[in-house]
Amino acid sequence: FACTKAAWIICPSHYTRDRLINQFNADPQRITVNYWAPDSSVKPVPQDLWPKTLRRYGVQCPLVLHLGAAAGRKNTQRLIHAWNEVDSTVRQNWQLLVVGLDRTSKAHVHELLNQMNLTKSVILHDFADEADLPTLLSAADVLAYPSISEGFGLPILDAWQAHTAVLAGNRTAIPEV
Repeated sequence: FACTKAAWIICPSHYTRDRLINQFNADPQRITVNYWAPDSSVKPVPQDLWPKTLRRYGVQCPLVLHLGAAAGRKNTQRLIHAWNEVDSTVRQNWQLLVVGLDRTSKAHVHELLNQMNLTKSVILHDFADEADLPTLLSAADVLAYPSISEGFGLPILDAWQAHTAVLAGNRTAIPEV
């Protein structure tokens, strides 16, 4: 493996470091953990600049944002189940925006939403335009990040840069962030 032949390895978390050592026999003396930094383009966006972007995504505030994906590790379906457990009077006033779904994942999640009668409070969207992320993160009251496996968890830092609260899992590298 490349891990055993590399002169030096730089990785974003102790979780990733330990994985490289335990699963790929990397030499611990040749690994440096260098935490990532938030995206420099993510800054708090003033509220008067939100409406255009929010209309494009079909949402309004108050808002919970989730960066979903086809990968099961992003835990999107479990988040939908948790959203279903939120009191219905709360769901009437809030929306959950899930961005980052490919066509197949979006169809599966939409089917789940139909079964749970959540199509009014959960908005599904394809991949978000990178330029929209600062606004989406600023407009969201909460970033829901229940991932069950991350090498780092950069969206958490980006949310904090936008002054947005984060509700995250406590597995893999997420506690380090």
